[in-house]
Amino acid sequence: MRHLAVVGGVALVSGVVVASAIYRRRAALRSRLSRWTEALELVKAFGDSSGLEAELSPGRSPLRNFALTSAVQALTDRRAAAAAQLGSAHAAALSPASLREASRYMRFASAAYGAALMALFGLLPPPTREQLELSVEAADRAGICTHTGIRTEDLLRLDTASLDVAGSSDCLRHFLAVDSAGGGAVVLALRGTASLSDVVHDAVAYSEPFCGG
Repeated sequence: MRHLAVVGGVALVSGVVVASAIYRRRAALRSRLSRWTEALELVKAFGDSSGLEAELSPGRSPLRNFALTSAVQALTDRRAAAAAQLGSAHAAALSPASLREASRYMRFASAAYGAALMALFGLLPPPTREQLELSVEAADRAGICTHTGIRTEDLLRLDTASLDVAGSSDCLRHFLAVDSAGGGAVVLALRGTASLSDVVHDAVAYSEPFCGG
């Protein structure tokens, strides 16, 4: 019985301590809520007296705000998913075979800039006297075939002339070729900025998001 009395006394004391702690927390919370309520009332009174509340209230639409927040969150999720997918693709593409393939097709990308720029950056040997007498298109054809290793007949279409010279401003400079040595892949190589007219187009063009970014 003595042990039961001691245990009962300890339980009673513990209950009093817990109840006291809960009471103090509730009192602190009530005090905090009271201060918050007072602050909100002051803000509302200022909004009413200044006319700010009437100006802001039409834009306080919970459904519209929720829809906007949901759309922003969906866009964020899509971008995160695209970044994760792109990151996993990069991680999986670092095998030696993939790197060799990437190096090969980088040649097609650089070849789209034409023979003159490739020679300038040391991607082609210095032109011979006969090559200097070729037209720009013929020199580009020869340079592309030399740099990429494709046959002349595999270069299906060539449109790399600067817009300062010829061509349509609605079409990017490019060439289309068959990579017979690479399994017969059809390669479309698009050229980037390489002339004054390209710079002008870059300055006035609108950007578009790609791959969720």
